[in-house]
Amino acid sequence: MAEWLKEKFSPYEIHLHKFKKIIRKKRTKFQNMVIADTYSFGKCLLLDGEIQSALSDEKIYH
Repeated sequence: MAEWLKEKFSPYEIHLHKFKKIIRKKRTKFQNMVIADTYSFGKCLLLDGEIQSALSDEKIYH
């Protein structure tokens, strides 16, 4: 069963993102790290449950 990421934007708004696949999950010394393939954004890096970067917006940074 696929996992979902719930992002809370305000007390009145949340967004849900469904994972196609969890590629890697790891608890480091400092944080929880997940690399997941999502339907909307492609592959994403999540730290402590927050999206840090995604394949779909990678071009913005280069």
